[in-house]
Amino acid sequence: GNALKLEDYETEKYDVILLMGPLYHLVDERDRKSVVEGSLRLLKPDGIIFASFISNYAPLQDNLKNLYPIDDVDVLLGYLKDGVNEGDGGFTTAYFSSSREARDLMNSFGLQELVFVGIENILAAKEIEINQLEKSEYRKWLEICYRLGQDDNLIGTSEHFLYIGQK
Repeated sequence: GNALKLEDYETEKYDVILLMGPLYHLVDERDRKSVVEGSLRLLKPDGIIFASFISNYAPLQDNLKNLYPIDDVDVLLGYLKDGVNEGDGGFTTAYFSSSREARDLMNSFGLQELVFVGIENILAAKEIEINQLEKSEYRKWLEICYRLGQDDNLIGTSEHFLYIGQK
């Protein structure tokens, strides 16, 4: 479907809405706001909305993890000026936001914020190794990731953010 065309869906019908893509695949701020407004129209009173965002530092972190050759520093960091990735060979056209911007956007709709978390945080550099650990050790690192993911000082270091709010 198209997250910008929700007119045909019944108002206040859904207990939960998942916005897992539109808020970073739509580069125009008006479109992102329209998607949230439309989604909230469909959400029942007291319903829950999940919204994911890609961090404005995710492309740099990806480059660092893979140590891709850097042709031009200004080109690599160019999207930081307005958050827009122009859809080069590495990734599609997208909008990357700061943690503050993502949180402020969602809270501007009068939602009760239940959770705002950075998904990968500072552990992202060891993601592959952590995923290969023995189960009990893996669970310890998962708990650490969850706790650090809620630290306001670290949320911005994540590649993705997740906002969970209640209407």
